[in-house]
Amino acid sequence: MANSLTAYSYLLTPPSGAGKISSYSAANNEWTWTDGGVTFTLSLQETATSFTYTLTVNGSFEGNTYNNQVMMTVTASKTSNSGELYFYEPGVSIPFLYAEWDTSPTGTYTFLMEINETDGQIKIDLLLNPDDSGSLSVNGADGSSWNISWTSQGTSGTWTYYDASGNLIDQGNWP
Repeated sequence: MANSLTAYSYLLTPPSGAGKISSYSAANNEWTWTDGGVTFTLSLQETATSFTYTLTVNGSFEGNTYNNQVMMTVTASKTSNSGELYFYEPGVSIPFLYAEWDTSPTGTYTFLMEINETDGQIKIDLLLNPDDSGSLSVNGADGSSWNISWTSQGTSGTWTYYDASGNLIDQGNWP
């Protein structure tokens, strides 16, 4: 399974002309740029096993004032087998979006995403086995849940839907 970080790589690329403001070593860099009165700082920290990108914002934009607020943090293993992604809203220390991914040594891929909303949390959990069988669970902000599983051929499986009280609303199989 490809590294899930690549889907967000455009967020981690400083625009043309962004200035490199410091260098901790050849591998640890920091860039800054200003757009519309807001200063963005993108830093990259490298360890023996991972890369961590952090996007910090300072200034005012669309009615929000940012005081060196971390808006995004992404950590990815150098093996591309695992990582975490956090997105933050202005003035909030709890991420509105969190995602993690991992590919085990046996080839099992897991992906978890949590979206925090004012009326609750949406949670998406994916499991993909080396034989391409797997499962997907989605828990809604209202407490409802939807679950699906499939065989390695993808031609058969099961699904269930539960309401917020945990009552089975519907279920089925295919084909």
